[in-house]
Amino acid sequence: MPDSNIANNGGPGAVNSKKFKKAVQRWGSLPEKERRSLIQELTKGMSDKHAQAIQEYFKRLSENQRVKK
Repeated sequence: MPDSNIANNGGPGAVNSKKFKKAVQRWGSLPEKERRSLIQELTKGMSDKHAQAIQEYFKRLSENQRVKK
């Protein structure tokens, strides 16, 4: 691919805001299996870049919740 072209890694960076907000509110009470499923659902169809950003957000959310306990 020539350097002058912008690569498109497939998919928009949009997330369903209602599902996202609900996920954030419930995150601390969810078992690990449900967390993984929820992240898959939220990032379905997203580019790797955007999906990774969502995954990192929830990883930091988990870390912050552990610190507060």
